[in-house]
Amino acid sequence: MDLIQSSIWSACSDYLSVRTIEEIRTSEIISKAAVGRSTFYRKFRDKYEVVNFGFKAIYDTCFFSRSTRFAFTELSFLRLLIELSKRRTVVLNAVASNTQSNLRRFTVTYFRGVVVHDLSRAGICKKVLESHETVLEIYLVGIVDYLFDWIALPTSAIDNTAAAVVSLMPIDFFVRENEILSKAV
Repeated sequence: MDLIQSSIWSACSDYLSVRTIEEIRTSEIISKAAVGRSTFYRKFRDKYEVVNFGFKAIYDTCFFSRSTRFAFTELSFLRLLIELSKRRTVVLNAVASNTQSNLRRFTVTYFRGVVVHDLSRAGICKKVLESHETVLEIYLVGIVDYLFDWIALPTSAIDNTAAAVVSLMPIDFFVRENEILSKAV
């Protein structure tokens, strides 16, 4: 991770702990990060890209920090819930704006990449994935909605439900479809 980008994300995250992304001015992030305006814009298009960068770092830590065969597992998702609950205010302020779909869309795209990574490691052929693209999209949007809705719960409810994460992994479905397709060919 680039130190300048990390510094900018840290500054943005500090502001997100007290205000929504809409209320934060890019100039404030630049000042707090102690970088020049041109440096900021060389690293990021805008403050929303800073938010996506920060969340990508969190997601990478949760999904790819362990050397397991698959990244999108119950354990990885539970790690993500724990990490996001530690940063609850930052998460809520990042998604509680008029542009909340930006972070949600980014998260869906990130999760799709993780699932495709896992499916290719499982030997799932591209035809199976393409034939179920709509199902996968609906599934991932549902997970992201669940994730951000869960974070919005009162803190006591988060603490009580963190251990109750159910299996959300599509691997079995795609493995079955791949076996059926490979037998038909």
